[in-house]
Amino acid sequence: MKLSVIIPCFNAADTIASQLEALASQRWSEPWEVIVADNRSTDESMDIVERYRDRLPNLRIADASARQGQPYALNVGARAAAGE
Repeated sequence: MKLSVIIPCFNAADTIASQLEALASQRWSEPWEVIVADNRSTDESMDIVERYRDRLPNLRIADASARQGQPYALNVGARAAAGE
């Protein structure tokens, strides 16, 4: 995997589709992945993310629920990443 895009996510149902839509329209010749680090979302964020699996084949959800906060979620996403 050449590149990993990490998105920390906490109750982002209003915005996550826009971000994933933008990523789904990207074209690059190298392999890349998108990791959404779920940081205790209680809204429908993860349901929305799941709907993008067919458009983003290397889309993964990382469980970042052990501790609240963007830095923690980013670190969890980075540990889950396979990109260089």
